[in-house]
Amino acid sequence: MTPVEQKTTSDCTRAVLASLLDKSYEEIPDIDGNKPETYNKLFNGFLEKEGYFMLSVPPSSVGEKGVRFMAGKTNCLLTVKSKRFPGEQHHICGEITVEEKEGMMHWGLRVVHDPYQLDDKYDVLTID
Repeated sequence: MTPVEQKTTSDCTRAVLASLLDKSYEEIPDIDGNKPETYNKLFNGFLEKEGYFMLSVPPSSVGEKGVRFMAGKTNCLLTVKSKRFPGEQHHICGEITVEEKEGMMHWGLRVVHDPYQLDDKYDVLTID
């Protein structure tokens, strides 16, 4: 992963995808700022073209046996509440660790890069 910074106040998705895929900012399509249906089409279309797909894992699924295939450690896109714009979302780069201990799945999320550099960084999150 190569950290890429945002160039505007509303292009966090573009910067995170560039970071996670080790691409330049310019190689990623302008996805942010579109209506939800257009955003999803552009986002998923780009991922498919690159050989990836989106897997959304809500915290409510933690511990379910159906997510065992995720065991290990990998970088990921995390959606968090924006600290700048109340009620809005922000994307950051994270590292997810999933391991099985005593028959239970244990998750750990760590922030590895926030494309918008603030003094008040997002905290480490661990879900057990």
